[in-house]
Amino acid sequence: MKRVGWLVTGWLLLFGVAGWTGNAGAAIPAPLAEQVLRKALAADGTQTYVGTMVLFTWAVGNGDATVIKVRHRAPGQSRLEYLSSRNEPYLVTVDDGRHRWHYHPGERAASVGPSPDFKANLEQSLGLLRHNYHLQYGGTGEVTGRITDIVELVPRGCRQPAQRLWVDRETGVILRTEQYRFDGSLAALTLFTAFEPAESLPPELFRLNLPKEVRVTTGFDAAARLEDLAEASGIAVRMPTELPPGFVFDGASVNRTDKENIVHLRFTDGLSVISLFEQPAQPFTRYRLKGAKAVALKSGRGWLHEECGGYVLNWTSGGINFTLVGEVAAEVLIRLADSIPPGPGPLAYVRSAFVRLFSR
Repeated sequence: MKRVGWLVTGWLLLFGVAGWTGNAGAAIPAPLAEQVLRKALAADGTQTYVGTMVLFTWAVGNGDATVIKVRHRAPGQSRLEYLSSRNEPYLVTVDDGRHRWHYHPGERAASVGPSPDFKANLEQSLGLLRHNYHLQYGGTGEVTGRITDIVELVPRGCRQPAQRLWVDRETGVILRTEQYRFDGSLAALTLFTAFEPAESLPPELFRLNLPKEVRVTTGFDAAARLEDLAEASGIAVRMPTELPPGFVFDGASVNRTDKENIVHLRFTDGLSVISLFEQPAQPFTRYRLKGAKAVALKSGRGWLHEECGGYVLNWTSGGINFTLVGEVAAEVLIRLADSIPPGPGPLAYVRSAFVRLFSR
């Protein structure tokens, strides 16, 4: 990853960004904002282009920068290469229109799941955004010399971060995104430093040929059943009984390793994402991030750690280690954790391990 340490103040001065909390009561033409947003959501299926993006994130006092090489071919094919300091990809994401792959060359690991149906997802995503956010038109701007329309998304419940989007007027592609913390300070910035529409791109760019030794994780869409996830992972998967207002289940994946399997459940409100990771708790293993503080949960003690624009909450219950990661307020994650039923107990995983051992 191309990481550069920066003082937050220096970047804010460089990009001219001030703290922002949005103004839901302002007299702004919402229909125009929705029209621009609809064009942005549809661009995945209509536009072909190449470019370079930089992702900036800010923690306490410092920030990181990641360079991403982007190639997109309509309808719905893409290739993103996240570059290291040696200009080599450490993560490659390829969508061939049927399957979406995430490949980590250094870890010899990859995950694959169904490609998003951009036509079906357009109305669903727009509906979620309309329900959970105030859509505001913020005027015009310029990114890489191109005219853009600015859309501001201000959360109705004030428990998710606000965002501001710069949408290319010609193509609808989002050229710049700013994500804000709950106090109005900037948490992340994604910016195209180079962007060029293209007539066509070679089809081979959107094929991923993996080495034989690469370990592959299976992905599931939002229609996946808990029984399917349990069969694929060997884990008695626990689903929250109550989601935060406006959030829906968005899909899942199972990461298989030599030692254990990890289930990843995703939830979204159309913009913000909450991830829930579940894995068998290992004896004598300490699950706690450095700097995390203890919080009280219904199932016992958890550990809460603040990240850029959100929080990580970890706890162990009934033989399962749970980790919630979300761009939401801490109390939202705590309430979500309290709605998750406890695991079946550590003895269940001991029995499961013996079954898998002797069934080989």
